Amino acid sequence: MRLLPKNDDSHWAMYSVLYFVFFLLDPILNHVSARQWVFTGLGTAAFLLLYFGLFWVSSKQGLLHVAAMVVLGIVFAKYNSGATTFFIFAAALTPFLVDTDSIAIKILLADEAIVGLTWWLLHLNGWFLFFAGGLSFVVGASNIHFAQRNRTNKKLLRAHEEIEHWPL
Repeated sequence: MRLLPKNDDSHWAMYSVLYFVFFLLDPILNHVSARQWVFTGLGTAAFLLLYFGLFWVSSKQGLLHVAAMVVLGIVFAKYNSGATTFFIFAAALTPFLVDTDSIAIKILLADEAIVGLTWWLLHLNGWFLFFAGGLSFVVGASNIHFAQRNRTNKKLLRAHEEIEHWPL
């Protein structure tokens, strides 16, 4: 089975998933127990299934994958500082799964609220808020622009193809 659909323009996905390595840095640097490595391995497997699964499902189902990434971020936030990665991926992927900028902005703001609530309820340090909140906001906001550009380019391409096939 392929990780990405054939004839899909998502070749970038193989490279961007490398950012997930930040989730693995905490257990490596802190020499965690075997039990924590199993927990980290389960989280990694769940994330990879959700991430690559995004490219095989509808946009609506993709939003469920993104929501599950946020849940992973909440679950791991207390135990692994790299859990901020889950929030960043959720913010980065959402704009490409929705049809309008306004929906993407609403979901990004909800993600930010969840980050703030997680930080407050779990009494996490400021770095969590900086990375999970700040970095995910910057990445999500910039991807709203790129997703809109992609939607516009696809519309222009369809219009161009329609004009090319117009009988003279």
